[in-house]
Amino acid sequence: MTAFFHTRGVTFLTMGAIISSCAFIYGSLLVLLGNHAAKRLGHNRRIAAFASKAAGFFLIGFGIKLSTN
Repeated sequence: MTAFFHTRGVTFLTMGAIISSCAFIYGSLLVLLGNHAAKRLGHNRRIAAFASKAAGFFLIGFGIKLSTN
């Protein structure tokens, strides 16, 4: 095996590790922010009811869009 292929393999593994790390950090931040938002919404019933209705509205809209395609 030549040094050319060995170098490409190390570069590929390094790039994969960097991309995986960035994806893990991004996903963790999304989960933490979502958890924080859910806790804050739980304290205010009016906002929680509005958020629940908005989520239902968007889910119904996406369902209609999927069924018409």
